[in-house]
Amino acid sequence: MAQIFWLSPFFQTINILNHLMKSCREISKPLEVIDDLFAPYADSYNTGLAGTLPPREWREKAHFIRFLQLQDEDNFRHIPCLNDLNEEELESVAHQSLVRYRCMVQDVLEPEVFSSLLVQTDSYGKAKLLTTKYREICSAENVSDLGNQGLGTRGVYYCVPMPGESVWAHAPGRSSVLTAKSVEPETCERPPKQRRGAGGTKILCSDIDPCDQLAESAEPQALCSFKSSKFSAGFVSCVVKLYDADEEILRLCETVEILGVFCMDCNQPPADLCDEGDNLPRLHGLFVRKLPFFHPMLPFSPRWLSEGRLVCTVQRRFASSAIGKLRGLAIKSLQKCLAGDVLAAEYILALSVARVYGNNGNRSLGHWSLNISGWPEDLSVAALVEAISNLLPRVVHLPVTAQSLSTEQWKPRKDFEANRLQTGQLQLAPGTLLILDETNMEVGKLDEAGVKALRAIQALDSEQMLLIDFDRYEVQIPLEVNCLYVSNKSSMLKNADILLPLRPQLNNVDYPETSAGSLEALRFLLGLVSHRTQPLHLQQIMGAFSEDFAHMRDEFRDMHLGQHTLHVWVALARACCYTHGEEEMTLQRWRMVSVFERERCRRCIEG
Repeated sequence: MAQIFWLSPFFQTINILNHLMKSCREISKPLEVIDDLFAPYADSYNTGLAGTLPPREWREKAHFIRFLQLQDEDNFRHIPCLNDLNEEELESVAHQSLVRYRCMVQDVLEPEVFSSLLVQTDSYGKAKLLTTKYREICSAENVSDLGNQGLGTRGVYYCVPMPGESVWAHAPGRSSVLTAKSVEPETCERPPKQRRGAGGTKILCSDIDPCDQLAESAEPQALCSFKSSKFSAGFVSCVVKLYDADEEILRLCETVEILGVFCMDCNQPPADLCDEGDNLPRLHGLFVRKLPFFHPMLPFSPRWLSEGRLVCTVQRRFASSAIGKLRGLAIKSLQKCLAGDVLAAEYILALSVARVYGNNGNRSLGHWSLNISGWPEDLSVAALVEAISNLLPRVVHLPVTAQSLSTEQWKPRKDFEANRLQTGQLQLAPGTLLILDETNMEVGKLDEAGVKALRAIQALDSEQMLLIDFDRYEVQIPLEVNCLYVSNKSSMLKNADILLPLRPQLNNVDYPETSAGSLEALRFLLGLVSHRTQPLHLQQIMGAFSEDFAHMRDEFRDMHLGQHTLHVWVALARACCYTHGEEEMTLQRWRMVSVFERERCRRCIEG
């Protein structure tokens, strides 16, 4: 009790500091701060011929980063987030306040030329230089521009919330880093401090400083008190405008977080961006950070997301026994929606964490697709989608029929008349699991539009490229997503890398409900594993690997196992190892994977 009493003033101080941060001018009135920072340059400006124009940037971004202490990942949570609001609640955001916005770049628009400097003349004829950066219009009176020398440019982007974001991932507060210290004891036992790094080198956890604030802040928040939220926020689209070095840094389909000045009452919303009478919010970016493969439970400081830190965090936060329990819960939750087929659950779990870890020519190493065939008519695909969405932050379910291929817009298309990109269903955020549902597909002839849609799906899967229709030609944008095909027979869309016929189990299996804390811990574990981008060490099992391949090729001749099979096996083994919290492929683990593959091949031969 004495210790708790001694800590109380400390936490009271922290709460006061947090309150001050939320109410500071940098957040409530950022334009006033920007104008104050600009004032010394304005004062030195001489309206005569000898006048010297101020620089394009006067370290205003550095000021906000330093004042808000954005080097500390946890401080982002104190800045209001647009993703926590729905369209009706958007009116509550103060005009010209500082907000943050987590989004995907849906369209890159033409750069905007604007009068970045104006001169205001008072009643005594005294001139004052004004900046118009980070705002839509200048409301001052008696102003004039400086002609060409006062012009500036800014990048303009149309951004949307990440498509397919799961309910738990965009619930209020999820957009901030999770820092609570309460973690279920059985999921946080500390394993031995030594581990093996790349090349088998022994590394101590202390070598990568696991005990600093970033490592501690990565724990799941309130594991024992989590409640599933039905909050349906995060549907606000924004026009983002960026300046100076950030002006041209964003690309299509990138996932980013923007900290900027919010502007809602635009007098003249551009007609090429919104319907007549609509009024899209603007966000003038002060700070941009890219969020590759965004996961809401992980900090996104590059230093934190290093390979070494990811490995160490898994080992420090999860004992091997805890990983086994969590993995078992994931299999059970998927098995329940797969008519009891545990093998299908194993493959879907492996697909959920598959990542590209290198390239061999035109082949992406680590990427593979899965086709669950033989789907029963009375089994719900929606239930499977819900179960996967409960584990992963982004899951998109697209029913596919001959009609939908021909009539719906699958790939983005450039509208030259409006000079904007019309989005397509395949324009997704990196790290999305795409479920292509063919259970209602019937044999039929595709028209030209359907053939193009089919080719776009195949390119996204095989080449990890999003095709964009520019009328007479196509543009390819790199986009890493994992594809799961669900079909009654084999997929009509594409020959997936792994075909797995479903085998419903007749026996009644007890599927216990997953506790809130275990579910949070499982999401956290999968988030850590899915960010691994290193190849797996296979040195221990190369002999057995080659021997098993030779035997299975002879045993299943009709499967035509070849060089591609070897790549798929390595990628599958890698994913299975990481979901077990292992760094190297042991002979025991490979035997497990080979049993999976032998059973899968047997099912394929049986039909």
